[in-house]
This record gives sequence, structure tokens and C-alpha cells, in this order.
Amino acid sequence: MAMESSEWERIRRKKRYMRKRRRQIQRRLVLTMVLSVFLISVLAGKLLSGVYSALATGGGGKQANNNADMAIVSTETASEKETELELDELSDEEKEEYIQEHSWLYTEDLLELLEKNKETVNYVYEYPKLCGQEPEINLSEEAEYETVPLLLQWDARWGYEPYGDGLIGYTGCAPTCISMVALYLTEVADYTPLYIAEYAETNGYYVSGVGTDWSLLNTGCSAFGIQTKELPLDEDYMKKELNAGHPLICSVGAGDFTDNGHFLVLTGYTDEGFSLNDPNSVKNSNRVWSYEELVGQIRKIWMCLQN
Repeated sequence: MAMESSEWERIRRKKRYMRKRRRQIQRRLVLTMVLSVFLISVLAGKLLSGVYSALATGGGGKQANNNADMAIVSTETASEKETELELDELSDEEKEEYIQEHSWLYTEDLLELLEKNKETVNYVYEYPKLCGQEPEINLSEEAEYETVPLLLQWDARWGYEPYGDGLIGYTGCAPTCISMVALYLTEVADYTPLYIAEYAETNGYYVSGVGTDWSLLNTGCSAFGIQTKELPLDEDYMKKELNAGHPLICSVGAGDFTDNGHFLVLTGYTDEGFSLNDPNSVKNSNRVWSYEELVGQIRKIWMCLQN
């Protein structure tokens, strides 16, 4: 299923170009919407001012109207600047309220994501401003961790990039999990969630309407220096591999982590239970999980080690 290296690089360059063009279009659309709303508010202010001046002067206040118009434009501009500054200081609750009041700036998928996971409020809130940008991704520090680094699929560095039926922020749990494991095992900083998502989609590992195909874990991970092996759902097997330093990537069904399908990484085991990295939740990643809590949700497990 995997392509030759030269063909993959050619397609990757083409995808980068298309992604850049898509960002440009997104920026223009967002800017157009914002300017449209601003102009409508200014014109509405002018209209109301004209009516008010006409009533106050009996229709003879042309110069007064012009002065009033200038004052309104100045006031509106200052108000816009003040609002922009204030928005950067909003609490999570205030950001969520802003999102609901300006829902036309956001996609239905993003609004649904926020409804299900309040941890994503900053990611959703920043979408109109950041969706068209191309931030630098440098995971050199994470590649040197002695433990599996926690990466979030809705990280702004890659979360607004397209993957499959949506954006990595809500469709890219599998590439993000593989990235975590690849960074830990190979110490190669290039294996970012975006890099792996592009590879997976280009090589047919994403199934529309379903998500990332398990074949990416069965065979595709070799492209990132990872060897995988399916494990039985058995606590002793899981403990043995984790104690040997082999992370476990799990596909889970409906339960504590998702309403349908999701991927996460088991990173260790102690007498208290399993530690894990959930690419969709810091909260889930900061607690210990018992085998009894996990067993009914895990559908498939892959042990991972370096090629």
C-alpha cells in the first residue's frame, strides 16, 4: 500500500502547495466576513445618525450629519480595537459565550467538538484567526523526552490542517498517537502529527466516513521507524510490554474517551494502574486507569518498538 519515497515526496510537495492555496482562500473568506459585519454596523450607524439629525434639525443639518458620521466611524473603529484587545483576556467561559454569539464564524464540527470537550475552547475560539496560518512545528524537545510525550490533536500548530473528513483537531487522533510513539522510539522530530496525517491520507489509510484504518497501525507505521505487533486484550501481556518500554497504541470504542471511535497511547503501568496519553484530553491523560475501566472499551492493541 505504501508508495515509493520519490513519489511520496512529489505528492507531499503538491499537497503543501494546495494547502497553502487553501489557507489563502480561508484568510480571504474570514477577512471578507469580518469586514462585511463591520461595514454593516458602520452603515447602520450612519443611517440611524442621519435619521436622528434630520429629526433634531428639521432636515437642515447636513454639516452636522457629516460630523456625526465621522464621529461614528471613529467610535466604531476604536470600539473594534478595544473589543479585539478585550477578547485576548477572556476567560474560558467568556470565550465559549463569544463562540456561541458568533457561531457563524465556526463550522458545525468545531461547535460540536466544543460541546463534547470543553478542553478545546481555545482551539475552537482561535479558529477564525489561526485557520489560515502556517505555524512552525518544532518537536525537537519532545523527541528527547525520556517518556512518551503528550501531544494533542487540537494543538494550534497542526490542529487546523485538513485530514480526511475534517481537521486534524477532531479527526487526527491516530496520526497524533503515532507521532507521540515515533518521537519517543526514534527521536526523529520530523514525525509530527501533520507529517503522519499527510502520509496516511496520501497512502489511502484514511477511510471517508469511518476514520483512520487499522492498516496504518498494522503496516503503515514502518514508514516512521516503528515496528508494531497486535497484542491480545490481556492485562499480563500489556504489563509485560509496558515494563519493557514498549508503548501500546489502542483503538477504543464508545465510553470514557469517545462516542464512537478513538485512539490513545498506553505509556506505563504501576500498582495503581495504567497511565495513558489521550490526544483529545489533558484531563484523561493526567489520571491513572484501572484495567477494569479500560478492558470494555479497547477494541485493538498494538505493541510498538523501534525498527
